[in-house]
Amino acid sequence: MESSPGSKSVTVVVIDDNDDHADLMSRSVVRAAQALGEAWETQSFSEPDVALASLPVHGRIVVILDYFLRNSTAADWLSDFVQSGAGPVLVTTSCGDEQVAATVFRKGASDYIIKDKAFENVDYLGYAVREGLRRFQLVQSNRMLSERLKRTNRDLAEKNDQLERATESAHAFVEDVAHDLRTPLAVIKEFASIIADEVSGPVTDEQTKHLAYIDTAVDDLAAMVDDFLDSAKLRARMLSVNRKKLAAPLVVEHVRPILQRRATGRGVELLIEADGDIPEVFVDLSKASRVLVNLTANAVKFSPRGGKVKIQVGRDGDGNCRFSVSDEGRGIAEAELCTIFERFRQAEVRQGGRIEGFGLGLAISVQMAAMNFGRLEVKSQVGKGSTFTLVLPPADRDGLARAYADWCVTHYPESPIMCIAFEPTHGTSLETLREFLSDNCFARDLVLEWEGKRVLAMGPSTDAPRWLDRLGQAAAARLEGDLNESVRYRASTPTLHHVPDSMYTLIEWINQGGEVANAVG
Repeated sequence: MESSPGSKSVTVVVIDDNDDHADLMSRSVVRAAQALGEAWETQSFSEPDVALASLPVHGRIVVILDYFLRNSTAADWLSDFVQSGAGPVLVTTSCGDEQVAATVFRKGASDYIIKDKAFENVDYLGYAVREGLRRFQLVQSNRMLSERLKRTNRDLAEKNDQLERATESAHAFVEDVAHDLRTPLAVIKEFASIIADEVSGPVTDEQTKHLAYIDTAVDDLAAMVDDFLDSAKLRARMLSVNRKKLAAPLVVEHVRPILQRRATGRGVELLIEADGDIPEVFVDLSKASRVLVNLTANAVKFSPRGGKVKIQVGRDGDGNCRFSVSDEGRGIAEAELCTIFERFRQAEVRQGGRIEGFGLGLAISVQMAAMNFGRLEVKSQVGKGSTFTLVLPPADRDGLARAYADWCVTHYPESPIMCIAFEPTHGTSLETLREFLSDNCFARDLVLEWEGKRVLAMGPSTDAPRWLDRLGQAAAARLEGDLNESVRYRASTPTLHHVPDSMYTLIEWINQGGEVANAVG
């Protein structure tokens, strides 16, 4: 069943086996429509199969489906409603549950909303309905484009056997377009650049301005796609970490062109300042830079045209390095500060403004900061702007020991710390060994060079033999030989509970270890 694209009418179908909740939701929908100046109709059903069979044939449709139903859940019915093509499906529950939210999003839900909040806040409900309709229309447009591209690729394959491989790639693109928009976005960006460079002919100043808008919009959408991909990888623990000692300003310089382009495209002035006495940091450059890009993109997005966004790099009293991003936007209410770092959460929209994105950027930034044993801080005042700060530990021995201990206490409070010291042999370089351990240890583990002759791997563990066995399997391919032939290693004994004092004891064990022999204590 397909909605009529040209129809302006909206029917909101409420499905809830609790009659009181169904009535409250229907009334809330009517109030939300009135607040938005809309005239939405509502239909209420207690059984999903009856609702499915009774969906309107014409007009735009939004389905509000309760998660817990009689003898089933929304997850059991989502595929049926999604495949009907009638409209977006918003799943409701009485309390938030991240696992439930992930389940329904995987099955095609457009949004996940809390009943009490929907009953009390018509802006919240109205925004969810409107956004659901907008995203559904985008999906429908992409689906039409995908089908058109699929037919075109099929014709090309039949006419020219030499393009078989290209046709297969195009088919793969068509099949994956709903999940990965980076390829078409890259095409849009490239052709906009060709036009702007007047390769195909002269363009006017007004057209150049429009092309700049296209370029900015493509960057914004690409960032949203990256957020979804990174969020999935983080939840699946598929992101590896490669931390190195770096000068702090390099983190900013690494992404300065991206940040400047974002600011210029929005008509915002970008200021970057660095203090003179900044410690080196021990970070994964790509992930620290991604945090900075996310924070700056948000600051630019919420700043008025002609406003300023300032990036300040400095240090605090504890020796930590601080990357502060300040904007001149509308600020965030104190009540919202505790929720903005949650997945799919954004600060409340005010004055009818629309917030771009899906509320993943800050949640991802928190996790990437933690992967560098750092943290995010925020200060904000309504009407005066916000300052988000990425705090990273210094690269010196004491700073890393303190930061890693604090991180372990927070994330693995019951596990002791194991440390294994490795030294390369038989021509294996120290950098090759460090890269190998960074790639094959877990993101929770701390891998670092020590005094130019060994590499340390620390992590929450009590089983050194199992750790070494896993590394040994990877070493056969990466180091082209058996682990015992490529390195010498020694594990700390006993393992140490990760409080700061124990971390310093661990450092002393490393210093007093002398020659490292292949042994597990």
